[in-house]
Amino acid sequence: MLRLLMKSFIVLLLVFTGCTLFKSPTSPVTLDQSQPFYFSANTVWQQKIPDNPPLDPNSGPLVAKIIEGQSGPSPVLILAGEMGSAPIYYTDSSTPRYPVPVLGAAWPKRGIRSVPIPDYARPALNSDGHICLLDTVNRRSYEFWQFHLQNGRWVAGNSTIFDLDGSGVSSHISARASGFSLLAGVIWPQELLAGNIPHALVCNLKFTRKGGPVAPASHSDGWSDDADAIPLGAHIQLDPALDIHSLGLDMHQEAILKALQEYGAYVADTTPSGMCFYAVNSLSFSQNPYTAIPNYQQQGYIPMEKFPMDHLRILQMGPQLPMGSGADFADLYY
Repeated sequence: MLRLLMKSFIVLLLVFTGCTLFKSPTSPVTLDQSQPFYFSANTVWQQKIPDNPPLDPNSGPLVAKIIEGQSGPSPVLILAGEMGSAPIYYTDSSTPRYPVPVLGAAWPKRGIRSVPIPDYARPALNSDGHICLLDTVNRRSYEFWQFHLQNGRWVAGNSTIFDLDGSGVSSHISARASGFSLLAGVIWPQELLAGNIPHALVCNLKFTRKGGPVAPASHSDGWSDDADAIPLGAHIQLDPALDIHSLGLDMHQEAILKALQEYGAYVADTTPSGMCFYAVNSLSFSQNPYTAIPNYQQQGYIPMEKFPMDHLRILQMGPQLPMGSGADFADLYY
């Protein structure tokens, strides 16, 4: 009888394990199979900067602080490789779903009840461990920070669920400290290869201001007491009067500068190494699409040595806001 009970327990354990543990990987999509995602036209990410926008009264010193914070082999880096920004994976009704414990979930919540995770999904290979899972059935994006395997199951340090038809900004901290979606402002390889980026970007800076963010951000990890440090959410533009063709850049770098002139970039997070932008992580694809770009480095980034930092300017900012808190789609947590 005892042996029979033990066998029954083992069968139940195997069934439970098969339902909850992560399966073996298969393969991500090819670049041709991938479709860039964009938030709707009425969001800040799709809005072109009007002619002669008001600048922040402190724009000059703010830009000087950005330049002061630069370090490394290049003034600006585009993080594109496995160690860079978030991998982005589309999911559908056939994608297996798993409960994901979230260590930072608001008490008494423990995690997200049902997350679509492709068998081949992997987070960024850096300390942030970002991943972005697009649920095409329910029009949601499940986004995680420090997503990792623990005892055979995916767990995360923090999470946010975004409405794909929404603004791309949560009401609280997200996988990015600013509350911005990992989909917001990211550069797709199709855009770089075509030489056209039709949206605003996001960037990280070293010297970010302590206290709350400025709109459109909802949260901040700013640390500097310096009055010239930039708060998360600030809108940076490259002077549109600059002739970018005179800089001797390739079409991929020109595309980034043109986007900064037309749409600008919003400060999304803090980094120890100075200004950097994000492209979709190469893990999103079965083959690294960035190797076709001439200045792509094996370390997984695209350097921009001729980036005209002294031609940056800061658009007028609103007041620093209180930190947002709460949880979007709280009913999906358990």
